[in-house]
Amino acid sequence: MVWLMRNDRHNQIAHTVITSALNLITELHRLLSWIMGFPAGLKLNNHLVQFLGKFFTYHNYLWTGYMHLLQPLLGRVLWYGSLFGCLGLSMQLSFTYDLLSMMTLHIYCFYVYAARLYSLEVSMLSSLFRLFRGKKWNVLRKRVDSASYDIDQLFIGTLLFTVLLFILPTLIVYYVAFTALRLLVVIIHGILCQIIHLLNTVPVASLLLRIICHSSLTIGDINFQVYRTTQQDDQHQIIMAMQVVQLSVSEIYRKYKQKTLVKKQTYSWSELIRRLSLGHIIYPWIPRAEDDADIMTPRASG
Repeated sequence: MVWLMRNDRHNQIAHTVITSALNLITELHRLLSWIMGFPAGLKLNNHLVQFLGKFFTYHNYLWTGYMHLLQPLLGRVLWYGSLFGCLGLSMQLSFTYDLLSMMTLHIYCFYVYAARLYSLEVSMLSSLFRLFRGKKWNVLRKRVDSASYDIDQLFIGTLLFTVLLFILPTLIVYYVAFTALRLLVVIIHGILCQIIHLLNTVPVASLLLRIICHSSLTIGDINFQVYRTTQQDDQHQIIMAMQVVQLSVSEIYRKYKQKTLVKKQTYSWSELIRRLSLGHIIYPWIPRAEDDADIMTPRASG
């Protein structure tokens, strides 16, 4: 906190953050220009790729204006945010986490736009594919049932399936690009969360009492050892020696960690790959739940 407040460092850091954010906007503009061309030699749908490219470019320009408005205010925000140092380093790291989320909000928006379009595309293709098999998704019973379709329905379904299939590579390119950027931000968030969790679970006071003071508050076991046995007037007497054993540093940390352990709601690798392949939004900061995107995609087979 003192380091941030001295020598106008908060304004220097604010300038560095704004410069990095503007450089990120420039790189995003280059990425969009590359996708609007012929990325990696792929032949995409020209009208759709131009429409989506202009849509994302316009939002990128809006974010540039937001950065210029934020530039004179960010130094003050960092100065007042440094006061969280009175509450500990974990509070400052939490403020850094929120600041990173604020500076990468446009990446999150781009990811949500692309993921929703891709998820809608996949759900429509799966529904039309079931139409060719004579199946349909039963919303009430949440299963795949048999169904009969006439010629007109099959003809319209074939046309829609063909159109959606040809525009699928265009949507995949945008989805993969923005998903990769979003996963990079999520990884940085995860590293910050692990550091904050480590700071909150390390028993600093108990470790100092154990290492420096050998306090009685860190006593673990009590060992008794037979010192001498005597026989007097048909009475058997045992004299024992008692020894207090201090807990080791690893045992103190393990016991404290068990008390502060919070069950984490995380995705398995297979679940994460499944959700990414279906275009479901990844929310690492909330418990996993069956959302509306899961309802659109059936799991039962006909």
